[in-house]
Amino acid sequence: MQSVTINEIVTADYRAARLLDAYGIDFCCSGDLTLEEASAELHLDQLILEQALVSLKERPIALFPHLNYAKWDTQYLVDFIIRTHHSYIRETLPRLLLLSDIVVAKEGSNHPELKSIRVLLTDLDQRIKRHLISEEYALFPYILEMEKLRNGKQVFIAPTYGKLEKSIQSIVQDHKQTALVLKQIRELSLHFQPPYGVCDECTTWYELHKEFDADMRQHIHLENNILFPRALALEAELIGR
Repeated sequence: MQSVTINEIVTADYRAARLLDAYGIDFCCSGDLTLEEASAELHLDQLILEQALVSLKERPIALFPHLNYAKWDTQYLVDFIIRTHHSYIRETLPRLLLLSDIVVAKEGSNHPELKSIRVLLTDLDQRIKRHLISEEYALFPYILEMEKLRNGKQVFIAPTYGKLEKSIQSIVQDHKQTALVLKQIRELSLHFQPPYGVCDECTTWYELHKEFDADMRQHIHLENNILFPRALALEAELIGR
């Protein structure tokens, strides 16, 4: 198992994401590391980690069919990403920003880390807005058009602006920056543990941050480790046809 990469483990069984996360392993943007490399980097006992993953496998994944993301067809996967994750971001980020103003006004003088979290959140908001538009109006339609051409056995003409790889590299780089910001927020918030005695708005803010963090990392995993490799393989197939 030591030569298996993190993204291969999570793609095969998304239940492993929670287990790896508990050990501090970034499953969404460090997926190219092998289990051995991830264990060494974080000074983990690889044997204990392997045993935990084996124990997880003993619970049939058939009991959790909604987690078999790698088996979903591309149209369904894209729709899920947009309707579930993109919609969630557009709904939740404004709430987080609004709460941040209230929380910093009430508690910022006693807890300066709250101001730092707000700065990171504002930066994330600006980056993600551009990111979602790029995916929904350029990248995703191109991927789905390739699927349509492949399924209909139609002629594929590669775009003049280059292959898909360059666009995906740009998106993945955005994901890495987003994951870094999320990590900084987790650390500043002591993994979403609100300071003792803070206002109710601050407690709610921390809970919403925790929910947002989990959703974002699943979102990035679905794109980086399932959708994008599939799209690159599809484009290579069409070009070589």
